[in-house]
Amino acid sequence: MTHTAMELADALDVDTNALPLVIGAPEYLEQKAVADACTAVAMGWLVHVAPVPSVTGSEVVVKTLTETTETLGLGKVMVELDAEKAADIYVEHIEKKRAGLGLSANLPKQ
Repeated sequence: MTHTAMELADALDVDTNALPLVIGAPEYLEQKAVADACTAVAMGWLVHVAPVPSVTGSEVVVKTLTETTETLGLGKVMVELDAEKAADIYVEHIEKKRAGLGLSANLPKQ
């Protein structure tokens, strides 16, 4: 996944955080998903996880992963349990990133 994204970013002459990518683990089963999510955040992508990962013991970690990283040009973690809301957030994010690349054609509504 990261290799493909890096190749796409190189071909478009942009950083990986400019790509219209969303990573979803809406029913992750093991903590490895949290580590993968952190890698995706470092690449600059929106990462959807559910259920709530076991990082909520620290307000600093939660704020960092869900807010601060995005202000630094990285991605962020989104926790959303409602599948329809999550899908709407995916589409909004993808359309915003596509527009940033000059690929502003709207995605078809379903």
